[in-house]
Amino acid sequence: MPAWKKLITVLLFSNLSLIFFLSMNIDKINERINSIKTSYPMYDELLTFFEKIVTKQYEFKPQISIGSFVPDIEESKAKKKIEECIPLLEDEEFEIDFSSTSQLFDALGEIAKSQNKHLRDEIQKIERTLKKQNLKSPTTVPKESRSMILRNGVGLQEELFHKVAHNNLDYIDKISNEFSLNKEVLTLLTLNSVKPSIELIAHRLKNLVNMESWSGISCPICGSPPAISFLRGEEGRRILSCSFCSTEWQGRRMICYHCGNSEYQTLRYFYTQEDDNSLPPVAEVAKLRSRNCQTSGEEEKYRIDVCDKCKHYLKTFDSRKFDGEIIPPVEDIATLHLDILAAGEGYKRIDD
Repeated sequence: MPAWKKLITVLLFSNLSLIFFLSMNIDKINERINSIKTSYPMYDELLTFFEKIVTKQYEFKPQISIGSFVPDIEESKAKKKIEECIPLLEDEEFEIDFSSTSQLFDALGEIAKSQNKHLRDEIQKIERTLKKQNLKSPTTVPKESRSMILRNGVGLQEELFHKVAHNNLDYIDKISNEFSLNKEVLTLLTLNSVKPSIELIAHRLKNLVNMESWSGISCPICGSPPAISFLRGEEGRRILSCSFCSTEWQGRRMICYHCGNSEYQTLRYFYTQEDDNSLPPVAEVAKLRSRNCQTSGEEEKYRIDVCDKCKHYLKTFDSRKFDGEIIPPVEDIATLHLDILAAGEGYKRIDD
């Protein structure tokens, strides 16, 4: 596999929502990234690429307009939804700032194109396809595809952003197949262009949600599964981070966040044996060990919570064992060896 394709595959394998970064201090993010790159050079190319993307997202954050795009949800309606375990944005119609999203898409494309020629060629094909398909010249759109990609007079790129903003990621598959585009590259660019708007909208709405009343296994704002979880406070409260809008909420310790299974006999976690409690350098030398979630005592710094009923997993980081502030998405990248090991055991990420 070409190096550029390996890079994109790893990026998508980790299934990170880079927008986690936007509510954090950029200096702390870069400090942690550089620390990992210094200690583990094998992460250098991957983390450098992430660093460029998140820096560009930070630059665009002030340009994103969401004032007129936030759905108007009455407080009583929001309360009823949460009590009935219905995500706040479910069945709500809203738009995002197409102008700033499109500009960010182009800027991220330029960053990715600078990686190498093969990636540049794939992105240029995507750019040509998205920009030429529009309602003003419908003859450019295959007849069988017009109903799929055109809505209310908007072009393909705007429709793509709209669908992804509403968490319809299957639309990326449709476009990729219809126009023979690289799905992984299109996903990477689209998600990281749309998510800054989504996080800002979610942040504006979260005051409508009583997080303590939420008992669901998905995000109370958008309904997406968590990307990761981490343990916080002396009592080790479990905090979930949404894979789509980056909302954080407190969840149960003994439950699978994919199928809802709460039978402790089928819930356990994997971890790697580490002599110095640091990041294992490579997956090949890491030894995967298992503990039952009900009977284990001491928590591990990095672990994979697995469900043997549905064969899915969620990575969990114990923030009590970090010297400084935990940067969840950076730790997620730096523990890709755990994803590889879990996949080798037949488990899938719940946000995959």
